[in-house]
Amino acid sequence: MDENKKSGYEAAIKLTDKTARTIWSVYTALLASNAFLLSFAAFIAPILSSGGYLVRLVGLLGMLICIAWFLITMRNFDFYKYYFAWARKYEEEAFGEDVTMIRNGESFAKGNDVNDLGIPIRLRWASRLFRVEWLVYVVILSFLTIYGYLTATV
Repeated sequence: MDENKKSGYEAAIKLTDKTARTIWSVYTALLASNAFLLSFAAFIAPILSSGGYLVRLVGLLGMLICIAWFLITMRNFDFYKYYFAWARKYEEEAFGEDVTMIRNGESFAKGNDVNDLGIPIRLRWASRLFRVEWLVYVVILSFLTIYGYLTATV
């Protein structure tokens, strides 16, 4: 076994894990930030008679945050996919057919049968229907829509 290839595999797996954690840290932080901004807008709107401009400002700020959130999330998911591709490459080079979990994981995610453990297993069709990445984008788009509504109607 080539130690350099094994080290490359381990590095790719660690980077994949780090990126996954980063994705969820960013998601959690920006979800909380957006919840705070919307709460602030809802609080100031009825209190200030001339609070419309401030609510619009919050809406514009929220839209900018959502755009940044979308771009950061897209970048992080792209790096996640990139590191997984390297893990698959190094897994094959370092371990041959002895270790195939990462390579077969891609096939499993696509709904193909995988028989690594001596029994065929397949990701069910309903599990493949909706990707977590899409959920993140739907949440971002929801906040962006609310901010757009705030900006346009107040």
